Amino acid sequence: MKNRLILILLFINWLSLSCVQKISLDERTTLVFTNVTIIDTAGGPSKAKMTVCIADDRITEIRKGRIRVPEGIQVIDSKGKYMIPGLWDMHVHWYHEQFLPLFIANGVTGVRMMFGFPFHLDWRERTTRGELLAPRQVIASPIVDGPGATFSGSFEIGTEQEARDCVQNIKDSGFDFVR
Repeated sequence: MKNRLILILLFINWLSLSCVQKISLDERTTLVFTNVTIIDTAGGPSKAKMTVCIADDRITEIRKGRIRVPEGIQVIDSKGKYMIPGLWDMHVHWYHEQFLPLFIANGVTGVRMMFGFPFHLDWRERTTRGELLAPRQVIASPIVDGPGATFSGSFEIGTEQEARDCVQNIKDSGFDFVR
């Protein structure tokens, strides 16, 4: 995880250094943040007075200083504000749909659900379609256990064939990994 974060930050740093003088905005660009301070979460120095362009829900350009923005593009003056990479919570047990937007509100843009159920797969699908405000979700299967499983909702496995069938069912159902 730490290595992946460092690579992402290095990529963002590369983008900020490699941007051309004339920014290329088109009709896809929906937001431009100006005067924002970008925090380097790997421990490097903060970068003040940066401009961040977002198109189609993706950061398309990061550069130092001001830019000329075409008519119709929303500009947000972020003087005194900070921007960080999206955070991931890598061990979540979450079962309350109505509170999912709180992850986003607190900068958590991705979660790894550690005891998943079919309704979690539904949440992910609805999030992907833009119908539910929630972080990206990597979802574990229900727990695979032996006979007399400890947790309700777990798969109880007693034989090698049951284990093989269970893992295939988990894969076919859309879970990301076996728990």
